[in-house]
Amino acid sequence: MVFLPYGHRIMNKSELIDFLSEKFKHLPSREIEKMFEKIISSFSDSLANGDRIEIRNFGSFSIKQREKREARNPKSGEKIFVGSKKSIHFRSSKIMKKILNEK
Repeated sequence: MVFLPYGHRIMNKSELIDFLSEKFKHLPSREIEKMFEKIISSFSDSLANGDRIEIRNFGSFSIKQREKREARNPKSGEKIFVGSKKSIHFRSSKIMKKILNEK
């Protein structure tokens, strides 16, 4: 686990699987990993198809189209154009916002 300033930390995939294995001791780690992979694969496929994923009391994932824009090359200061592209957008639920703001 990577620790950031102010006590924040980043949990990677293997650490998340280890965490879930501790929480669900009756399931083998390998099964948890397989389920995790299937969930992520399903999310990826749905988002690639333009679907919105909503997880009640957590939030929703959707694809946003970012328009082409003018930018600057940080090294040279020269103007460059960045083409339009898709990006993943996450919006947390009201309940999740409340949980986060209570801590």
